[in-house]
Amino acid sequence: MNTLILTGWGWIDYATAAAVALRYFRTADILGMSRRRLPEYLAELADGEFDYKQIIIIGIGLNKDQELMPILKRLKTQQVNVIWLSVLPLSPQLPSAIKKYLDIQFDLDSDGLTEFISEYYSQPAADLLKVRNVEYQSSTATKDNLARYLLTKSAQYRYRNYQDNAAYGAAIRTLAEKSSLTQAQEAMIKHYRKYGQRELKGSSPVMTRLHAIINKVGPKDSARVFIHGASGTGKETVAIQLHEKSPRRQKPFITFNCATTSTSLVESQLFGYVKGAFTGATNGRSGIFEEADGGTLFLDEIGELSLEIQANILRVLQEGCFNRVGSHQEVQVDVRIITATNRDLVAMVKTGTFREDLFYRLNVIPIYVPPLSEHLADIKDIANSFWYRWHSKALSSQQIEALENYNWPGNVRELGNFLEYASVLEDNDFATLLVEHRQRLEPLRRDIDEPELPDNLDDLTRYHAQKLFDKYEHNISRTAKTLGITRNTLKKYLRM
Repeated sequence: MNTLILTGWGWIDYATAAAVALRYFRTADILGMSRRRLPEYLAELADGEFDYKQIIIIGIGLNKDQELMPILKRLKTQQVNVIWLSVLPLSPQLPSAIKKYLDIQFDLDSDGLTEFISEYYSQPAADLLKVRNVEYQSSTATKDNLARYLLTKSAQYRYRNYQDNAAYGAAIRTLAEKSSLTQAQEAMIKHYRKYGQRELKGSSPVMTRLHAIINKVGPKDSARVFIHGASGTGKETVAIQLHEKSPRRQKPFITFNCATTSTSLVESQLFGYVKGAFTGATNGRSGIFEEADGGTLFLDEIGELSLEIQANILRVLQEGCFNRVGSHQEVQVDVRIITATNRDLVAMVKTGTFREDLFYRLNVIPIYVPPLSEHLADIKDIANSFWYRWHSKALSSQQIEALENYNWPGNVRELGNFLEYASVLEDNDFATLLVEHRQRLEPLRRDIDEPELPDNLDDLTRYHAQKLFDKYEHNISRTAKTLGITRNTLKKYLRM
């Protein structure tokens, strides 16, 4: 019998429950599935794209709209048996006639989905319950159970961020068969441990557009990308996603913050040095460009580099080579450069503190990361992603409302820090906490929110035009239309 198991995302209990079912249906196919996607996918099955005789739906809520009924009816006429297993009752808003086409099984008294599926199919689940319970007992988890727990979490993360649907099914099969983790799965866990807290959450128009740009630009790894946006918006997260969607994803991703290293050490860190190059150089070492060879180098806060270092980077971009400090021998590298800054590089070019030729070399594909104030509708998704990680539950509607009444000038970083503060204090009164939060930050915000503006009206106009030009990712037509001026007038204000 050709069987397909569909299970939900997000909760570890879904994965371990599906693993129990897989022990019963050993040759079944398995796939992660969302509530939103389920009707569409079942319609594809009903159209005959696959040849399944039994579909097991584990823990996925059913949509209350009417589109599901005719799809289930079609599957029934094709002699496909669809079973829905849950520890929650069927929604009373679904038509009662659905029971003609769907085998409904649920147990309200079960301790969890894994226990219910174990009893329903008479399959052992003691080992899987230990994996599931890592979420609540991480401090006492064995190394093996922790690894298997992280396997499911990393597979879910990989789907959400990189659209890798196969990883989740493979992870559940590993749980079911008690098999050893593959090298690729261990690498996936390592990536999750390092970057698992970095996700671009949100489905607002601006975030949807940002995701679309990343999906289009990421695979084209020959194009250099310049990411600009305010501090705390997630510029490094964008860089990580670009790398992971590129052909270079199996190669290194190296981050270098140009603002955290003293000017005297930047050159040796970027390009390396040979023995005796300077006092204390008792041994030679490779630099970050060599470490990133074949992969991606993310240079954050690129505007902090001196003009001398800028010239060296320009050479790497033009010729693909450089010299270690103290050496005349050229080193060849193949590195994709992604840069980011929250500074106004156009203004720096005008003042001579940033090289114009380097700016145009870096700014091939500009990507603007919007501040949180431009997509406040995403606060619910973003905040819940933090809260789920710490408490395995969503925030209340009152808490979300309190968060949405603040514009978060420190962006996602500020929001995350606030939620961590509330979590540590075990204080759920977000409205009161936010009043205190704003009072603490008021002196800082006054300096940030009130920049010194030009006194001259013409200079003020230029300042405003430049801000909009940056906001619209250096799109001249869109900026000019917003300002209500011609493209040539805008170019005059930008001194292009």
